[in-house]
Amino acid sequence: DAAINAFANNGNASKDFAQLALTLNQSSTYYGSHHLMGNISGNQDKPRFISLADGSVSNAGDTKLQGWTKDIQNKGNLGFDKLAQMMAFNMTVPGVPVIYYGDEIGMPGANDPDNRRMMQFNNLNANQLKIKETVKQLIDFRRNKLELIYGELSILPINENVFAYERNYFGKKTIVIFSKTKQQIKLPITKKENWTSQLEHQLTLAKDALIISLNENDFEIISNY
Repeated sequence: DAAINAFANNGNASKDFAQLALTLNQSSTYYGSHHLMGNISGNQDKPRFISLADGSVSNAGDTKLQGWTKDIQNKGNLGFDKLAQMMAFNMTVPGVPVIYYGDEIGMPGANDPDNRRMMQFNNLNANQLKIKETVKQLIDFRRNKLELIYGELSILPINENVFAYERNYFGKKTIVIFSKTKQQIKLPITKKENWTSQLEHQLTLAKDALIISLNENDFEIISNY
C-alpha cells in the first residue's frame, strides 16, 4: 500500500516517500535485510496498479463499482512510466518480488472481478512491449546482483521529490533512485568509486556527490562495479 501511494499518486510526494521510507525501515527492523516476505505488484483484492497510476480508476470512489460501470483501459504513457518505477522498486528492495499476472505488460482493471481479466499473450502494443522488456531487464539485474538479494538497506536523504536507497553486500553497492519531477539529482556519495549506470543515464562525479539527471516519473539503478 505504501508503494502504491508513493508511485501511483500525483499528490504529496514528500509525504508519500516519507511513509514508504518508514515502511521499509520497519520491515528491515522486523525481518532484516534478507527475508522471504513477498512484495506484491498487485492481487485480486486491489485495482490494477496501472489503472490507479493513470487515473482510469479512482481510489476516492468504489473501485469495484467502477469496474462494472466504466470501460477501463490504459491511458497513454503516464501509467506505464509509473508502473516501471513500481517494478524497479519491487525488484530491488529486500524480500521476494511477486508480479501479479499481467502487471508485467500493464494490464488495466478496477477491483475484483475486473482485475481478473483473461491474460493477454499476443498483439501487445508498443507501451506493453516496452514495459515487458523493462521488467525482464529488472529481473536480470536482481538475479545477477547479490546485493539486491542479500544486501543491507540504507535510505538516502535527498529531497522531497526523490526517493533513493542503497543495497550493500560486502562492499558491492547498488543505488536505486526514483524521481517525481524532471530534475538534476545530487547523490551524497563521499568516496570515489567506479559507479556505472544500468539504464544509460549520464553520471557526473562532483566533489562529494554524484550528479544524475532524471525525467518526470523516472528512475535509475547504479552500481559501484
